[in-house]
Amino acid sequence: MDAEMKKSHWRQSKSHYQTLLATLPKRLRIDAESIVKVFFIRKSPRLRLTDNYLLKLWECSRATVQRRLKELEDFGLIRRQTKPPQKKDGGFVQFRVLSLVSQKKSLSNQVPKVLEKKSTIGQINREPSISFEDYLSLRRDVPKNSFMFWMRKWNANPRSMGYIKKTWEKVKERADVLESILFDANGESLQDRERVGFIVREINARILR
Repeated sequence: MDAEMKKSHWRQSKSHYQTLLATLPKRLRIDAESIVKVFFIRKSPRLRLTDNYLLKLWECSRATVQRRLKELEDFGLIRRQTKPPQKKDGGFVQFRVLSLVSQKKSLSNQVPKVLEKKSTIGQINREPSISFEDYLSLRRDVPKNSFMFWMRKWNANPRSMGYIKKTWEKVKERADVLESILFDANGESLQDRERVGFIVREINARILR
C-alpha cells in the first residue's frame, strides 16, 4: 500500500472508531480516545506501548493500566500480544504489542466480547471477535481452516473451493502479504465474491511460485 493509500485508509477508518468510542462508558471513553489518537498519529495498527508510557498517557496507576487494557480489549478496540521473556543486560524483559482492531463497518465481522449474547439454550452465539486482517497481524502463517472459513463467509463459489485451496498453498506462510491484500480490499470496499476474487488474484500476482 503506497503512502497516499495509507493516508486514505486512516482517514476512512477514523469515523468508524468514533462510532465505537461513542458507545463506551464515559469513564472509559476519554482513555480510549487518547490511545486511539496515538495509533492515528503514528499511522500504525500495531504499537509497542509500555506500561510506563500508558501510566503517563492516562495519568493512573499500573493496576488501572492493566484493568483499562482489559476493558478496551473486551470492547473490541484493541488486542494484546505479549511475547515470551527475553534475556537482556543480565536480566529478562518482556515485550507487549497492542493492535488496534479494525472497525470497518462494511465488514461487520467482529463482535466485542461484552456484546456477545446467549442463545435460548444458554450457549453463546459466537461471531469472530476480530477481523481476519487483525488476526493475521498476530501470526506469521495463515491457517488453512481460518482461510477457508473467511472465503465461505464471503460467499465464495462452492465450485471454486478446490482452486481457492491451491491459492492458499501459496500464501500459507505469508500472513503479512495476505494482511496487506485485505487492507487493500477494505480500501476499495470490496464485498462477498468480488472480495474473494480480488484476494485470489492478488495472492497469485504477489507470490510467484
